[in-house]
Amino acid sequence: DKIYLENGGFEDAFYKRIREKVKFVCIECVEGFDTCFCTTMGSNKTDDYSLAVRFDENSALFNINDNEFDKYFTDCAKEEFELKFIEKNMAEVNLPEIESKEVLNKLKEHSVWKEYDKRCIQCGSCTVACPTCSCYTTRDIIYNENANVGERKRVQASCHIDGFDEMAGGHRFRTNASDKMRYKILHKIHDYKEQFGDNHMCVGCGRCTDRCPEHISITATINKVDKAVKEIVGGKN
Repeated sequence: DKIYLENGGFEDAFYKRIREKVKFVCIECVEGFDTCFCTTMGSNKTDDYSLAVRFDENSALFNINDNEFDKYFTDCAKEEFELKFIEKNMAEVNLPEIESKEVLNKLKEHSVWKEYDKRCIQCGSCTVACPTCSCYTTRDIIYNENANVGERKRVQASCHIDGFDEMAGGHRFRTNASDKMRYKILHKIHDYKEQFGDNHMCVGCGRCTDRCPEHISITATINKVDKAVKEIVGGKN
């Protein structure tokens, strides 16, 4: 919402039109998975939902927050249901504290990113799976039946896919995997919050880890970045 409705004072009418129709259903989770770290990112609890659901072995309990859904449960038995949230993830993640522009600039040049030139194949699986990646490109489709009629579509794109940052003159800002990984990770755990001042962009879902064909773990990557920041602050780099 922040990117499409509030960024730079611009409100995306196409996004807003769909967003106003969306209803969220919150599925109770108290255990999590081995790749998620939502408690670290502060995204493990919410009261912003229309329905909350708990799945038991042979039944489901619903907590209704939106009166529009009352009609679907008029004949159902009532039972006490207090939604529970996960308190501790299996994965332990240390978010780096980047205290100044100087530290940030040194971090961008740190050797921690170099390993991804060998490991990352720049397929974009991580960013396509990410629920907070919002970049897209446009594609014009011309109909064969009438060359004067067509449509312009938004197509999901991302910083990890080759050609994303290529300008009309052929210039590219990030030409290797390490540059792209640095751009993505810092945007998720520093740049977004630095700009908007609320939450980090990464919600700690771990989907990118699950989807990566090269088994690159975002939890391990963030921990490596945290270690690099501590080296920089401690004067070791």
